[in-house]
Amino acid sequence: MLENQYYTLDYDSRKNRVHWKVIGFWKSVEVVQEVKNDWNAILKRTSKGFTIIADLTEMNAPPKAVEKLHEEIQETIIEAGVRKVATVLSSTMTKWAVISITDRSGMSVYLKNFNSRLDAESWLDE
Repeated sequence: MLENQYYTLDYDSRKNRVHWKVIGFWKSVEVVQEVKNDWNAILKRTSKGFTIIADLTEMNAPPKAVEKLHEEIQETIIEAGVRKVATVLSSTMTKWAVISITDRSGMSVYLKNFNSRLDAESWLDE
């Protein structure tokens, strides 16, 4: 598991699933400068058709520079062969930020938003 005060990132090989949790407010790209490297390390472990569960319940809507970083990571995830992405959200503001970011990156075609982790996991398991 890759972990710091801003996120956790892990891979479950049994389900070919990445677990991603974003924590708090990322005020700049500099505070999460290792995030791209961490994602690349995780993606090397996945097989084509992997899924992602993204827990964004503790995420605050990011500034524009950080939105761009999310877009770049999402483009890399798409290139790696993601099949489905389930996001668990609790904030309407964060939901709108996620929709905007995923529309620009192309991730929106793979993504579905949920209020419950259980519902998100069930959808991914289909």
